[in-house]
Amino acid sequence: MKRLSLIICTRNRKLDLRRLLTLAPAWDPPGSDWEILVVDNGSSDGTAEMVAEVAARLHLPARVVREERPGHSRARNAGIAAAAGDLLAFTDDDVEPDPAWLAAMVEVARRREDMAFGGRVIPRWSGTPPAWLVTEGPYRITGGAVLAYDHGDQERECDASMFVPVGACMFFRQEVFERLGGFREDLGRQGTELISADDSEFFFRVRGAGLRVVYAPSVVLHHPVDVSRATRAYHRRWYWDLGRSFARWRGVPESSRMFLGFPGAALRQVASDAARYLGALVTGPREARLFRELRLRAALGQALEARRLRRAARVDQAYPRLPQ
Repeated sequence: MKRLSLIICTRNRKLDLRRLLTLAPAWDPPGSDWEILVVDNGSSDGTAEMVAEVAARLHLPARVVREERPGHSRARNAGIAAAAGDLLAFTDDDVEPDPAWLAAMVEVARRREDMAFGGRVIPRWSGTPPAWLVTEGPYRITGGAVLAYDHGDQERECDASMFVPVGACMFFRQEVFERLGGFREDLGRQGTELISADDSEFFFRVRGAGLRVVYAPSVVLHHPVDVSRATRAYHRRWYWDLGRSFARWRGVPESSRMFLGFPGAALRQVASDAARYLGALVTGPREARLFRELRLRAALGQALEARRLRRAARVDQAYPRLPQ
């Protein structure tokens, strides 16, 4: 059975990581040779010492890789470079996996020849969700404080009917990184910025190379919802940076028509989302208002970041439209 490397990136979250590692003795995939790689992204809270202590006490195959340059995608790439496994899995430092999740990963990879996989992520609330945070239906608010990826019990390809998996529960054959490179380091969480999409961009790169991405519902973890982040203010900030992430992801081609320094496509997106937001304020159902406001914030963030990128002449790729 192929060796599995579990990569956990962290920065100054020693208590969360300790709680996660204490669950690890139950994960040991039967018959497999595996390791836990904790990528310490510049922590100053004694993370490395804690990992060494817990690993010795619980007999875990864990070691620490230090990546001083801040950025989640940089930490992920450091983990890839240090990993000994043929199968590389990624998760966050605050999750609650099912005991059999790694065994399920190994079983799926043994059965299938695909390169990229995503498991099921179920949000777990520690308190009562706020009434304004709609999590189902046409005005469902995704991302922000609530991370979820659940498309039922059927194992299948992630096709156009579903978005690609989330970074909290994804695993790949090591050779896909040899073929396509690592995660883009201009994307992903960086310091206090809520830049994202390094995981999504990589999954789309996999698809663009003609490879399949597989949804593996047998691989299950729960993602606690930080109630302190379940606020309108946090979601507004998160969606603004989501728009900035989209702009970085695809960039602005030199052929784009510009108006006041903005790409025309970006301004059309802002105008469209502004009209939808105003419509929601006047005639839409109440739950549509925040949904449309957040979409507008994402479009504005995308437009301003696209202008900044164009001015800096840093990218030359197709400009994406946000999903409707």
